[in-house]
Amino acid sequence: MDQYYVDQYYICVNLTKKEFLTNHKGFAKLMEHSWMQNSFLFAANYLLTPGQDWYKTRIVWAGDYMDVDLFLPKTARNKKQNLYDYAAKNYRKRFVDVYKILSNMYPEHAIAKMLEGHDKDDINFVLIGKFNEDFPYIVNHTKKEYVDKQKCPPCPDDWTIHPLSLLTASGNGQGGWDFHGNNQYVGTWAGDVLSAESLPPAGYKEIRPDFIEQD
Repeated sequence: MDQYYVDQYYICVNLTKKEFLTNHKGFAKLMEHSWMQNSFLFAANYLLTPGQDWYKTRIVWAGDYMDVDLFLPKTARNKKQNLYDYAAKNYRKRFVDVYKILSNMYPEHAIAKMLEGHDKDDINFVLIGKFNEDFPYIVNHTKKEYVDKQKCPPCPDDWTIHPLSLLTASGNGQGGWDFHGNNQYVGTWAGDVLSAESLPPAGYKEIRPDFIEQD
């Protein structure tokens, strides 16, 4: 059977905090949620900002078909399980109230949209765009690299891929709805120490993954 007919699902695992995030709306396949104004990507990105408890911690976007033994604690190795299964059973599940956080960050914008009759998903979409402008940089402190989200190119359908999930993905290419573009950067930040910043870090190298999804 062609591997792409078997869908793969992802969670965002914090190796440092022993926690994980899932997409509570159910869009757990990689290219269902890896878009710039997606709430799942916002939740992980927000937790990496200064003052939040994932700031400068190790992140993996773990697929349920990823290789066994990768990124597991020493006590869990050689048990023929992967990080997706191990984290789901042993790590704490985090929940991020995206609407509440964004409304607190940008109260005037949220109230204005509410008065215009928009629902929470519409308000989130607009305010995540504002957040991405305020915190455009995803920084890798392990490799001393960073990405500017504002420079990410749109795909042919005008949606723009959020680089965080693809850079930290482990298991991409093993299942359906994975990223099928040809890109050397996929997975290269998996397990590294990351943060989200409002300014670029001095002395770090800017990389341009330029993720473009192919049909």
